[in-house]
Amino acid sequence: MALFYCFKVLFDDKTHFLSLIFKLIFLRG
Repeated sequence: MALFYCFKVLFDDKTHFLSLIFKLIFLRG
């Protein structure tokens, strides 16, 4: 269960990170 929670947190972080990159690219061009 703890492993699943860690994976969920990592996935959320990646999603947020990708969203941030997408925003930067969108603002640039």
